[in-house]
Amino acid sequence: MHVEGQIARRLGLLSEEDAGRQDHALAGIGLAVTIPVDAPIDGLFDAMRLDKKRREGRIRCTLPEGIGRARLGVDVAESLMREVLRACQKSS
Repeated sequence: MHVEGQIARRLGLLSEEDAGRQDHALAGIGLAVTIPVDAPIDGLFDAMRLDKKRREGRIRCTLPEGIGRARLGVDVAESLMREVLRACQKSS
């Protein structure tokens, strides 16, 4: 959820304030808001390619547009997804 929030923020769908609120809520219930530095990005992509939301080999995301609102089935460029995943690793 954190990664999808950061993608949405970079695409202009989610404000910085709402992304922070989401992360605070996630952390408050014990969910991760970082990715371990040693987690292999390619391995994460392999797992995401098995997700039920993928279509025609493309990974689709549910991106928040604000607190309580989301856009379903958004195609996200692999380059952006990799960039955000790396950024989430660096912040851990």
